[in-house]
Amino acid sequence: MKQTLIASVAITLAACGSTEEQPKSAATADAVKIYVAVEEGAAIAVLDGRDLRTLKEIALPEYMPHNVQVAPDGRSVWSANVAMEGMGMQDQLVQIDPTTDEIVARIDLGAEVHPAHVVVTPDSKTVLVTGAEKNEVIRIDAASRKILDRIVLGHGSGVHGARISVDGGAIWAAEIDGKCAARVELATGKQDHVDLEGQAVQMAVSRDGRYAFASQYDTKKVARIDLASRAVSYVALPPESQGPVQLYPAAGGRSMLVADQGILAGRPASNKLYVVDIEGLSVTATIDVGVGAHGVVAHDNRAYVTAIGDDTVTAVDLTTNKVVARAKVGKKPNGISVWTKAGGMP
Repeated sequence: MKQTLIASVAITLAACGSTEEQPKSAATADAVKIYVAVEEGAAIAVLDGRDLRTLKEIALPEYMPHNVQVAPDGRSVWSANVAMEGMGMQDQLVQIDPTTDEIVARIDLGAEVHPAHVVVTPDSKTVLVTGAEKNEVIRIDAASRKILDRIVLGHGSGVHGARISVDGGAIWAAEIDGKCAARVELATGKQDHVDLEGQAVQMAVSRDGRYAFASQYDTKKVARIDLASRAVSYVALPPESQGPVQLYPAAGGRSMLVADQGILAGRPASNKLYVVDIEGLSVTATIDVGVGAHGVVAHDNRAYVTAIGDDTVTAVDLTTNKVVARAKVGKKPNGISVWTKAGGMP
């Protein structure tokens, strides 16, 4: 269970990304671009946010991009990449310039780190990567591209998804085997762990900073942590749920989007995106998206969802809860992030 959940789907790699010249994706004044970590396609796909047309494919031969994150200032994009087995290479964090969509830096993270998620502080000065195999959070200076420290989480194991606190002072990280959510203060390294009922896969933080959320794949629930009291409440997903993975706040912070994947631990694939009312802790809408729904992000009134079962990205209009676009993007699309002229989505 640990390996399948930590790796999500990337234990073996069947295909490498194309090295052929791709059209450049210029950042126009009104552009909305979607960055997708195409794990088994060894590439970052850059899509037009309106119709999901592919603007560019940034090849990452010999790597499996697991997650991608646009910096809040919109000046950089970061991808966490696992080295393919047998290559003798270190895992890497890659920096991309969103004005040209070219790789501008590669940062070696070490061997067998298994970088799972990458997040960026609100001031865009610090990049943080979770290392699943060593249960650590790696802190990197965005300007110098140097590793500042490696914080080993002292409770539980199998760190995976993460999000930054609203004030930028801490990172919340989900631990799969530890069945907990870890809060780490970035200035001091002080750790605080909140025990949960099940295996925590991904985190989200509400826009108002009141709550942290953790998806629990094994129990098919989403945990809500009150950040003032540390009290934990749960919302059980509908009976057809096969296991939630990524989360993202929407509707101005009133709702939480939950991508229900399945596939792991012998479960069938799910194609559901759930909309959860944050205060009421109830599912208010169920939307059919791609098969094996994994990554989710939202911007304005649109949600974008990756699906590892049918290799698609789906765009959903959140005012109507209807699918407005869907596109194939390469094998096993995983993490996803949005770039706009105003900056990146946290």
